[in-house]
Amino acid sequence: KRRLRLGPTAVNRESRIIIAENGPKLLGLLVDQVSEVRAILSGQIEPPPDEGKVNGNLITGVAKLDERRLVILLDPELIWNTPPEGVILENRESDRPAPEGEE
Repeated sequence: KRRLRLGPTAVNRESRIIIAENGPKLLGLLVDQVSEVRAILSGQIEPPPDEGKVNGNLITGVAKLDERRLVILLDPELIWNTPPEGVILENRESDRPAPEGEE
């Protein structure tokens, strides 16, 4: 949660560690809780929306489970490589303050 800027994580009885496999690497992610474990078929996955582009392409896809539920698929390697202080939004020239004396 810290890397995604979602606030601090309090470890409790509901907390779980999800192990993600990325090629030869294994990655452990601490999550608040797990409600269900499912297999998702590649045919259920659609490309991510443009809004998911943070630090590259954080969202790798969206899976539609049924008429009421969507699952957002995140890139575990990109999360792991994100600085501990969190995701960094793309810099835009208009977002940067003008240097002092140049307004």
